[in-house]
Amino acid sequence: MVSQIATQGSLFDLISVLDYGQSVVNVAQELVKTLLEKRPLTTKTISSQMNRYFLGTAAEGAW
Repeated sequence: MVSQIATQGSLFDLISVLDYGQSVVNVAQELVKTLLEKRPLTTKTISSQMNRYFLGTAAEGAW
């Protein structure tokens, strides 16, 4: 499947897809830490981590 995506000239290049996936994993790991520390999972916390790992804001279209 990955090789098909890479050879078919898809909308996103393979590196971008992998980087996006890694950012999702990084955000999830940070949010798990928050939950394990029994701190509230607020919109501010989520947005902060998303901005950090996606290198921009939702308004900028980074995520």
